[in-house]
Amino acid sequence: MNFDESQTMRKFYLYLCTLKFILLIMMQSIFHYSCHFIFIGFIAFLWDKKNWEKGWLILALTMLVDLDHALASPIFDPTRCSIGYHPLHSPFAILFYFIGLLIPNKISRLIFIGLIFHMITDTIDCFWTFSKCRSCFEQSIFYFR
Repeated sequence: MNFDESQTMRKFYLYLCTLKFILLIMMQSIFHYSCHFIFIGFIAFLWDKKNWEKGWLILALTMLVDLDHALASPIFDPTRCSIGYHPLHSPFAILFYFIGLLIPNKISRLIFIGLIFHMITDTIDCFWTFSKCRSCFEQSIFYFR
């Protein structure tokens, strides 16, 4: 193998590694936003088969909990875990969401189910990020020193 072939092979290998990394990031994003917007349709359907569209809308509106991201700088950081960082993603807020399940009103209960599912989705996303970034884990609420 001459020098040009070796350089070409290295460039091709680098291209494949980069492509693999991009696909992994895309898979994480697709999974994350599918949970936030598609999977909630299944929850809404299980909640009320006749009015699942209304349930989906209520669950989708629980995405407004992410407005607390606007308080952070930078607003979006792909390596930052939302859980424990943003005020509405704090352990106290999550505890409040669980306590909210005790409210007998059906719509209120659905809202709290949506908030809890949102936190579960964000937690899964955090651990997916941690699998690629040890320092991200060490800076998170999940790391016990």
